[in-house]
Amino acid sequence: MALIIRHVIWAGKMVYRTFTANKLCCILMAMMKKIKDWLSPRRRAPRVSVDWMVDLEVPDSNPMHFTGLFALDMSVQGIRLEGGNAEQVRNLLSFEGRTWMRLRLPGMKPPLPRLQAELRWGMGEAPHFRTGWLFTKPDKELLKLLDEYIAAHPADVISDRS
Repeated sequence: MALIIRHVIWAGKMVYRTFTANKLCCILMAMMKKIKDWLSPRRRAPRVSVDWMVDLEVPDSNPMHFTGLFALDMSVQGIRLEGGNAEQVRNLLSFEGRTWMRLRLPGMKPPLPRLQAELRWGMGEAPHFRTGWLFTKPDKELLKLLDEYIAAHPADVISDRS
């Protein structure tokens, strides 16, 4: 069984594409996952203004080296950092566009929580180059730690969603 769907191309020509039931099911499942992600409580989590360092691991360094960037704000979903320049940040990324980082939460004693984050955007000029990072698969302990930090700093919650 196949489903034919009319599709408009930018040139203005009508094109018909044929999708098998399996392919259509995969497309719908991907769309439903995106909708679920948009509506998840983690996505609606508040952001708090912060002023501390985050250590990003330098890949392929032996012994392990770190680069410190300043955290501007964070949520349980991700973090915004400032420092360095585009080339320095690019050198910290794996092939997938991710890096390992250690959060230096105030008052926390080592070992610092370690998590992987994916670079979502970067802009500006050195030394005020800003980057936005999405935490990838944080564990329950880290989510709890971040929730507790946010709850302990209600005065620092950022009200606008920019």
